[in-house]
Amino acid sequence: CLVSLTSRFVDPEIAERVTGWLADHAGEPGDRLVIMHGISSRVLRGVLLGISVHPEFGAPIAPGLPQGSVVMIENGVEHVVVTGTGGGHA
Repeated sequence: CLVSLTSRFVDPEIAERVTGWLADHAGEPGDRLVIMHGISSRVLRGVLLGISVHPEFGAPIAPGLPQGSVVMIENGVEHVVVTGTGGGHA
């Protein structure tokens, strides 16, 4: 659900930055612990999950999760490890 998203919050450059960061670290062995919030986390998750680019926003956007949620993404599959109890959606 893209409720409350507007183009002023979603910039295609976010997807470019997270994709660049992923490429920079792709050759390094081991897992990654990435702590993010807000729309950046939704775009990073969208990139990792292979979600199609949203035509209005120019970036892949994963569904929102309550603040404080923790996910594990492995091989393009997301598992919610902890569902947050925060007051809003990221």
